[in-house]
Amino acid sequence: SSSAAPSSSSSSNGSNGQESSSSNGASSSSSSQPASVFLAGWAMPNQQWSSLTEQELICWSALPAVREVYTKTLEQARADKHVGSSLDAAVTLHVSSPQVAAWLAQLNNAKNAADELKYLLITSNVLLVDNAEAAAQGALASNSVDTGSDVAGVVTVGVRKAEGSKCARCWMYSRQVGHVSAGHPELCERCVPVVEALGFQLPGTATAAKAEAVTAAA
Repeated sequence: SSSAAPSSSSSSNGSNGQESSSSNGASSSSSSQPASVFLAGWAMPNQQWSSLTEQELICWSALPAVREVYTKTLEQARADKHVGSSLDAAVTLHVSSPQVAAWLAQLNNAKNAADELKYLLITSNVLLVDNAEAAAQGALASNSVDTGSDVAGVVTVGVRKAEGSKCARCWMYSRQVGHVSAGHPELCERCVPVVEALGFQLPGTATAAKAEAVTAAA
């Protein structure tokens, strides 16, 4: 009985030592990395995102209202079987607020493959027009909604069938598909540079290009 006691005490001490070591290890680990993603807190936003002007804040706040009118109109066109997905559609858009209209035009003219309205609305093309009648004229479905003078004013959206061919990579329709690169005849003007930068070639295109070069040289 007396000989068992030291063994028990030794085991307890060893256990405590391991727990202490484990605890210390966890403590030092937690100083550099949280124990759980739920304890990690929120990521700090990029400083430039909080430096928007008052006008930019007003315009960005109006975008959800514009998108809501667009979504309602798109669903109407889909219900009538005119289009399938949102990428099958092209949009004509007019907003009566001069401030928001100018800002939307600026986004649509950015040509940076990110800020253009077709990417924000997830559709194949967006055309801004000068009046509500032009937005609705000839559309497969159209809606005009007064979002309020403090938002975007009267928003008029017309949905049409997108023109051109469907890009095999992004699924957007474009008239440039098949005219940008002979090596990537199924891609649009946005996707060709991306795929070429990755060094991807369709099977057989390299051989065909080499044969054409030889023929041209001869």
